[in-house]
Parts: sequence; structure tokens; C-alpha cells
Amino acid sequence: MNEKELENKIMRRVTRMYYLKKVINPVMLKLYALAVVAGITTTLVSVKSIVANMPSLFDVGNLVYFSKYALTHTELSVQVTVALAGVVAVLIIKDSIVKLTHSHEFTS
Repeated sequence: MNEKELENKIMRRVTRMYYLKKVINPVMLKLYALAVVAGITTTLVSVKSIVANMPSLFDVGNLVYFSKYALTHTELSVQVTVALAGVVAVLIIKDSIVKLTHSHEFTS
């Protein structure tokens, strides 16, 4: 193997590891988990019916009541998937806040 072939082989490995780290970083894994939980939830509930029965987004009081009532009067599997989605969303938000606060430390 000559020097150019060796260099190409090493650079392919470096490039592969770079993209692998991008795909498997903790934030991306949480986003994948959120997408999976959302997909499972959509198989368990009728999104079309929820949207049809839901009050206006600007009617906050009725929207909160509707959401609370719908969540407490549904099957356990739906409650679990919604709870999992909430936990994953909170973890993603926490990661975003930590990243934003650390980025401001370096710029100040």
C-alpha cells in the first residue's frame, strides 16, 4: 500500500467516525426517541378526531381543560407514551438551555 492509498484509507475512517458521532450524539438520540414516541402515539390515538374536537388554540382555559380531561380519560398506553414524550422533550429543552448558557460564557 503506497502513501496515497494509506492517506485515503485513514481519511475515509476519519470521515466515517465524524458522521457516526453526528448521528449518535446525545441530543440526536433524544430527538430520535421523541420521533419514535410520537409515532407510537399516533398509532394509538386518532389525531384527526382530537383536532376536530379540540377548542381554539387561543382559548387557553378550554384548551387546558380539554387536554387534562382527554389525558386522564384515555388508555394507560396513551398516558405512558405522552408522559415519555414529555420527559424526552424536557431533556431536549434542558440540553438546549445548557448549550446556550455555555455558549454565552465563551462569548462574554
